[in-house]
Amino acid sequence: MEKKYLSITREKLVSGELTPAEAVAQLYAAVEINAGYMNYLADIMLFAPEQIDVYAVSYYLAKVSEGGHEGFLFDAAGVLWREAIVGLDRIGAEEAAENLRSVRNKFPIELPFELAERISSVCENDLSFAEEDEVFGRLRGDIEELLKKYVADNAEAFEFEGEVEII
Repeated sequence: MEKKYLSITREKLVSGELTPAEAVAQLYAAVEINAGYMNYLADIMLFAPEQIDVYAVSYYLAKVSEGGHEGFLFDAAGVLWREAIVGLDRIGAEEAAENLRSVRNKFPIELPFELAERISSVCENDLSFAEEDEVFGRLRGDIEELLKKYVADNAEAFEFEGEVEII
């Protein structure tokens, strides 16, 4: 594993010098989303709610931007769906949170946390997320701006100085 030194200061966060994804760089280094839901939970419990919000929403933004909601769900990052809903609400992106709830509500029982189960459920139930993808496309810029503001407004929760091991 490689070590990387991080300096995440209030000044850099408030000024916008660091992106929201950079504000939670230590989570990307410490949280293993590919090892299953229980391992993910054990890792994520070490971080502040604000950090988890930004981590989940940043991943959600990146994965849905790349491949729509199906791309998000078919990726290990889909394990973050619940935290992404909570994070979207907390940053003030209520319409986006409602849109992700719409994705969740298409599942017959509950949207699974485990990757293989999510993929099977989408395929077996022939789920389509075209409408939600369209809404996301319209809201994406607003989500990004709200995320930046949330980081600046809660900068103290993201401050970090030290080395992390890159997974």
